[in-house]
Amino acid sequence: MSPTTLTVSPASGTYGGTVNLSATLTSSGSPVSGKTINFTLNGNPVGSAITNGSGVATKTGASLSGIYPGFYPSGVGASFAGDSSYSPSSGIASLTVVYGTCTGPNPPGGVILPPINTDGSSVFKSNNDRTIPVKFTVCDANGNPISDPNAAFLNGCCGSITMLTRTRGTVDNVNADGTTDIPDVAFHFVGDHWQFNLVTKNLDAGFTYTFQINLKFGAIQFTVAVK
Repeated sequence: MSPTTLTVSPASGTYGGTVNLSATLTSSGSPVSGKTINFTLNGNPVGSAITNGSGVATKTGASLSGIYPGFYPSGVGASFAGDSSYSPSSGIASLTVVYGTCTGPNPPGGVILPPINTDGSSVFKSNNDRTIPVKFTVCDANGNPISDPNAAFLNGCCGSITMLTRTRGTVDNVNADGTTDIPDVAFHFVGDHWQFNLVTKNLDAGFTYTFQINLKFGAIQFTVAVK
């Protein structure tokens, strides 16, 4: 019985969509054709494929259902059961699941949304009765906004904002309006975006702040000044 080696390729796909998987079966450096390779995603079976003349088995359209955005170092698995001529072998590779591109009337994904400017130029008035609406959206493979907090936020339910920097200095004139909404303790989903009403009374006038929204995969940074 000849020994075999199964080399699995890293894979990437979009949340809520599908991914193509590939693995190469060889024996003593030569490709092994006509053999069934079984694939898994995070340990769950997603189908099989037959190796071609180059020893490559390709499983197309494996579902990413139930797999949240993120990087999984051993997310792709493949195995060859062996037969009377060849010994069994298996291998793993990384899986990356990303957010999709928002389409249609939906706001752009993965960036801070108005009234906060993406270029960091927003200046709000310091006022105990006002809040700053912090808004963003992320989308799935179909371009639709994701309302599941477990897929949107690193810590699951409700999300978090981290203050990265607080810098004292000259602040331009007020150019953005806050709201009188009730201050939030967590993000909530509104129509096509996530929103957190940040209370301005906790921010000192004459300072510029940089914050980070911690997503399930990646982060969104934004800057606001208070005057």
